[in-house]
Amino acid sequence: MKYRLIILLVLLVPMGVVAAMTVNYAVDCHLHPNICMYHFKAAPTNFIYQSFYSINASTGDHPEPTFFNLIFTALLGAMTAVVVAAKLNNYMENKKMAR
Repeated sequence: MKYRLIILLVLLVPMGVVAAMTVNYAVDCHLHPNICMYHFKAAPTNFIYQSFYSINASTGDHPEPTFFNLIFTALLGAMTAVVVAAKLNNYMENKKMAR
């Protein structure tokens, strides 16, 4: 029913966002194992890297996630949770109808 879908969305969307942020943090730790290496080496300058990470003097020339990175990760987690909630709701309705 619609109430079940709403409850699933309310429960799964925050969990999806938290899971996506956790995965983003883990990827960030592996992508930048030693952030001080950017003091001595040139940072990647391609468009994708600059969209997701900023390196400036205010952060001590350490790469930090941008606001776009935060929003993109949260939206990706929320969209994944919406898809999972819809699939789970359909599965539960089909199981109920099969009885």
